[in-house]
Parts: sequence; C-alpha cells; structure tokens
Amino acid sequence: KGKVNDLEIFLNEFKLLEDLQNEIEKLELLQEERMKDLEYTQSALGENPEKRLDELRIQMAGFKSTEERLHRLIKTELDKEKSVLAGEISRLRHQLDEHMTFKNQGFTNCPTCGQEINWKLIEDDLDNWRKDCALKIQRLRSLESEIETIQGQAKIAQNKWIKAEREVSEIETLMTRFKDQTRALERIHKQGFEIASRYEAESEILLKKL
Repeated sequence: KGKVNDLEIFLNEFKLLEDLQNEIEKLELLQEERMKDLEYTQSALGENPEKRLDELRIQMAGFKSTEERLHRLIKTELDKEKSVLAGEISRLRHQLDEHMTFKNQGFTNCPTCGQEINWKLIEDDLDNWRKDCALKIQRLRSLESEIETIQGQAKIAQNKWIKAEREVSEIETLMTRFKDQTRALERIHKQGFEIASRYEAESEILLKKL
C-alpha cells in the first residue's frame, strides 16, 4: 500500500509539472502574439509620435485661426457691404420704376407731393440713377464672387484642421494602445516568470524524492 501511495504522489507531481509546462508554453505563445501586436502598433506610430503630435496641434491652431479670420472678414465687412449695396440697389430701382410709371402715365405733377415735374431734369436724374444702379449691381456681383471665394478658402482651412484633428486622435489612440499592450506584456512576463520559478522548485522537490 505504501508503494502505491508513493506512485500516486509521483504521478500527481509529474502531472503538476506537465500542467505547469503547458502553462509556460501557452504564455510563450501569447507573449509572441502580443509582441507582434506591439511591434505593429509601434510601426504605425512611427519614430517620434510626440513630435508629430506637436506639429499637428500647431497646424490645427493655424488652420482654425485662418478659418475664423475668414469668417470674421465675411461677417464684419463683406456681408455688411453686401447688405448696404442691396438696399441702395433696391432704393434706386424703386425710384426708377416709380418715375418711369409717372412718365408713362403722363403725370405733370408728382402724385406724392404735388410738385410740378420737370421731365427734362428728371431724364438726367434717371440716367444718373441707371448708371449708379448698374455700378452698384456690378460691385454686388463682384462682392458675391469674393464672398464665395473666401467661403471656399474657409472650407479648405476647416477641412485641413479636421484632418489634422483626426490624425491627432489616431496617434493618441495608438499611443494609449501601445501603453496598454506594453503593460499586458509585462503582466504576461511576470506570470511566466512566476510559473517558471514554481516549475523549477517543483522539479527540484521531485528530483530529491527520486
């Protein structure tokens, strides 16, 4: 009976060593996989991700500043001028339409104030109003084209800072992943060291019993 018990103890200890060896091999495979993941992340990050982040953040600030400056130019200057021009064109057109209506209907006195209308003088005014209106319409069209161009430039600046922001986010995600993968590898290495130490200790105990 004593020999049977000894055999069972030896078998159990051999089984324990076998289990520990399997655990070590599994951890080695896992460590190899995690190392490949870490190398891939490191490759995606490039040589100096911190420097690249600084560059991108400077670019972002510049592009945002450009976009804001262009929108401010449109809002504080060009849109105001456009509004003034539109009002002046509307006023001139109303004057022209009103006086042409009076002329076509043969009015000799102004129906609004009752003053006698001197059509010779009015013709000069009509010519001046037409010229003034045409110049203002020309300026309005030029201004609308200018606003459209600046809006396009603002959109380009916006797209550039959005792209830079996206790249910053990607790099920060990769850096976080790299830290997590490094910590995971350290845990695997520590676990592997503990199991290997236990395997060595159990092996020594078994050798002494042989």
